[in-house]
Amino acid sequence: MRVMASTPDWDGPDISHWNPIANWDDIPAYDLWCMKATEGKGFRSPVFDENWNKVRELKAAGKGALYSGAYHWIRSDSTNAQQIKNLKRAIDDHGGLRHGEFIMLDWETTPGIANVTVAQVEDWIARAEKEWPGRVIVYASDWVPGFDEWRSKNPDTPLWYANYRLVQDSRGGEAETDKYGADVWQWTSKADVPGFADDTIDMNDVLDWSWFKSLYPSESLPPTPEPSPWPPYSPPSSYSLWPLAKDK
Repeated sequence: MRVMASTPDWDGPDISHWNPIANWDDIPAYDLWCMKATEGKGFRSPVFDENWNKVRELKAAGKGALYSGAYHWIRSDSTNAQQIKNLKRAIDDHGGLRHGEFIMLDWETTPGIANVTVAQVEDWIARAEKEWPGRVIVYASDWVPGFDEWRSKNPDTPLWYANYRLVQDSRGGEAETDKYGADVWQWTSKADVPGFADDTIDMNDVLDWSWFKSLYPSESLPPTPEPSPWPPYSPPSSYSLWPLAKDK
């Protein structure tokens, strides 16, 4: 894995219905996109269909979007079979996954209900990997109850790791992204990105592209760039993951 500098790269955003888009034409050409599709047994993001189609249009026009993911927020108050069915409906409505598209599991805590267990996460991944090609990548962080246990048992599962404190750390992304073997580092939730209507965008740095080989074994992967200066939008002025963890 590449050793990170303290200035992360900006390979692309992950977005949900909380991230209104003002003008798609103004958004830079990012290699990686991920967007919320579903949650629990019945919720579908009200902007998923539009976002999914718009990112497909970007790719078709040669404006980045080499890889795009649909993510599901896992909950403990419905069965994995129900939740996979919900996500499958959203994906099937767009003709299934196309080349360069993947599934991500969003594992966090949901206020008011019990925490998701490690066993449920493992079962959801197993079900999803029977339904769709390639490996599911898991979005999580060390503040999620059970994360350390899960990662010690599943060190090779692709990991999309959220830690905003590392931007301020003199070690950069080396500290916990290397400890947990992260493939993608979400380094801020406060990016001000052209084309978006607010400055609360999650931005991500791909640390290791090789997990995409599980989707497309014969494909040449994008080169991993060298660490670069801060992107042209403002770097985050606050690092909100730790307070969020305390609140939850």
